[in-house]
Amino acid sequence: MGSGGPPSEGVNQGDTGQLGGGGSCPCPTTTAPTPSPAPGWGRGLPPSSAPPRLPPHQEEAGGAGGGQLSQRLQAEAGRTPTCPPQQQHRGQPPGGPHHCQPWGGGGGWLPPRQEHLGGLRLDIGDLCSLEVDTGHLCGLQLYVGHLHGFELDAGHLFHGLELDIGHLHGLKLDIGHLFHGLELNVGHLFHGLELNVGHLRGLELSVGHLLHGLRLGVGHLHGLELGVGHLLHGLELDVGHLHGLYLDVGHLYYSLELDIGHLHGLFLDVGHLHGLKLDTGHLRGLKLDVGHLFHGLELGVGHLHGLELDVGHLFHGLELDIGHLLHGPELDVGHLHHFVTGAGHFSGLEMVTGHLHHLRIVGHLRDLEMDVGHLHHLVMDTGYLSVLEMDVGHLCGLEMDAGQLSDLEMDAGHLGGLVTHTGHLSSLEVDICHLCGLGMDVGHLSGLQLDSCHLCLLKMDTGHLYSLVMDVRHLGGLELDVGHLGGWWQGLELDIGHLGGLEVDMGHLGGLEVDVGDIQGW
Repeated sequence: MGSGGPPSEGVNQGDTGQLGGGGSCPCPTTTAPTPSPAPGWGRGLPPSSAPPRLPPHQEEAGGAGGGQLSQRLQAEAGRTPTCPPQQQHRGQPPGGPHHCQPWGGGGGWLPPRQEHLGGLRLDIGDLCSLEVDTGHLCGLQLYVGHLHGFELDAGHLFHGLELDIGHLHGLKLDIGHLFHGLELNVGHLFHGLELNVGHLRGLELSVGHLLHGLRLGVGHLHGLELGVGHLLHGLELDVGHLHGLYLDVGHLYYSLELDIGHLHGLFLDVGHLHGLKLDTGHLRGLKLDVGHLFHGLELGVGHLHGLELDVGHLFHGLELDIGHLLHGPELDVGHLHHFVTGAGHFSGLEMVTGHLHHLRIVGHLRDLEMDVGHLHHLVMDTGYLSVLEMDVGHLCGLEMDAGQLSDLEMDAGHLGGLVTHTGHLSSLEVDICHLCGLGMDVGHLSGLQLDSCHLCLLKMDTGHLYSLVMDVRHLGGLELDVGHLGGWWQGLELDIGHLGGLEVDMGHLGGLEVDVGDIQGW
């Protein structure tokens, strides 16, 4: 018993105020500031029993100390507590008419277990730990400087949960229904955040440092907004229905794993991300803005409305497995080592990257637009490709198997080899300074226009060729096997500086015009 008053009835001498059954509380045993009454309290108390509030600057001056602020509040109220802070009753605010019980050790109180609680508001400097177990809670507001641990088990929390904490050791929330959203503002959260909610309308989380990870298990979540400075051990989300996710993280070191049934929209703004894995059935839109993504990005999505990716450095590859992508991915990557995409339907792919080692595209792609500084190898196996536009500085090899390709336009400084297998090609325009080899197997080619400084070998096997125009400085060899060559020009026009050898096999040729400076093997 403390010296603040006589012994009270109903005191449990065996209650040490410890939560969890063991260990002494590290928090100081100072008296906490008296909170203002919540809406559900004081129904049987006179209005004078509510302690007056201090001006904001005086409350802030109390800060983490708590004791002086509590004494000032009690002095202005004209009363002192009937028992020490460790022995205040759990069912009433300090100074209430009920008997006192020990609790908490760190200066604080809370209502006991009850089915219905109108509202709870806590404004505390330092609190060892807080545990709330209630069936129905109208609203909870918590303002704490230092909180060792917070555990909340509520069946229904109607008007939302608002937490403003400077330092929080650990937070665990288990709520059946949280209707009006959850707002967390924590400076340092050390041992992780675990949240299990059946229905959550909105979650807003702002944490300076989250060291040991964040785990969310939610059945229905209307919106999620995360703002974290440092997240060390990863973020794991398991959500049945998520309306929208907004994530702003400075450093996410280990991984981000998302398993969501339905996601309306995902926006990620991350400085450093170790790895990202996303598996969702339906995703309306995905926007990624990442400075450094180290161990790769893996996306498995059934239906994706649109994808926009802006990454400074993506080291170990990008893998996309999407059933239906309506508006196509937009990729802006500084360095990408490996990119593999398997899509059922692509509306269009737009990619801007500085360095890309390997690109493989499988599925159905309507439009492909690429602006790459260095691309080592490109493999394409697509059933339907309408338009292909490429602007590549260095491309070691291009292999393309497209069932239907309407237009192909290429502008490359160096191309190691180009191999094309397509059923219908409306037009092919190639502007390459150095091209080692060009091999084409086309059923119908409307027109081919080739402008190259150096071409080692050009080999073409086409059934119908509308027109062929070539302007090549150096051509190692030319082999043409065309069934029908005709059109407005009714012929073949070649302007070659040096030609190693020419072999032409055509069934019908309207005319042949050759202007070659030096030719060998004619």
